[in-house]
Amino acid sequence: LHDELKRGRPHETLVLVERLLRREPDAPDLLFTRGEALRARSQAGDDDLALKALEAAERSGRAPAQTQRALGEIHRAQGRLEQARTAWRLYLERAPEAPDAALIRQSLQQGTP
Repeated sequence: LHDELKRGRPHETLVLVERLLRREPDAPDLLFTRGEALRARSQAGDDDLALKALEAAERSGRAPAQTQRALGEIHRAQGRLEQARTAWRLYLERAPEAPDAALIRQSLQQGTP
């Protein structure tokens, strides 16, 4: 799924993920991928749909750490800065060695998500 997202074809990724979600509607990795593909597609309403998918992944208790990073991005884009900070703190707790961890820590320390 990671490679599918990296292809940069969110429309195609969504078709694949929707098909897979019919078989496993609560699969956290599929819900995360759906959320990321929607964010990448970036059509009207996609951020709200992405937020729902990412929150559903998170409710499973087995979501990838990147789910919190993506939630932070959506909250920041929608002006919910405290929620963005909270999501990014959780991301750093779950993935302290993530490639972008230093950048996120710096943003949090500066108070600018």
